[in-house]
Amino acid sequence: MSDPAAASSKPAPEPAVSATPQPQAEPIDYANAATPLVRERFSLLRAGGALGVAAVIVCVILFVLACFGLNAAFRFFPYVPLLLSIVGVLLTLVGGVWRSPQDEDPYVLFGLFVNALGLLSALLEMNVPSK
Repeated sequence: MSDPAAASSKPAPEPAVSATPQPQAEPIDYANAATPLVRERFSLLRAGGALGVAAVIVCVILFVLACFGLNAAFRFFPYVPLLLSIVGVLLTLVGGVWRSPQDEDPYVLFGLFVNALGLLSALLEMNVPSK
C-alpha cells in the first residue's frame, strides 16, 4: 500500500493558463440604482397608450372644472381629448400590428381601453350644453 503522508506531500497539478485574455464584465453602477440595465425602445403601441392616458387626464380636468362651475371649458376643450384619443387609437392599432417582441399583449389592451375611455368621455363632454 502507499504511504498517505507521501501522497499528501505531492503538489497539486496547476491548471493550464490560457494565452487569450478573458473579457471582463462591466461594473454595475451602484451610485444610480434607477438606471435600467436594458433600455426600452420607443414604440407606436406605447405612444398610443400614452396619448390615451393624456386624453383621460384632460377629461378628468375638464370634469373637475365643470364641478367648480366653469362651464365655458366645455365649449372648445372637449375637442382636445377627442383628437388625442383618435390619434391614440390609430397609433395603438398600427403599433399592435407591427409590434416588436418587447411589446406584449397587455400593452395593446391597455392602449385600446384607455383610448376608448378618453373617446367616450370626450363625446359625453361635448354634449354638455354651454351657456
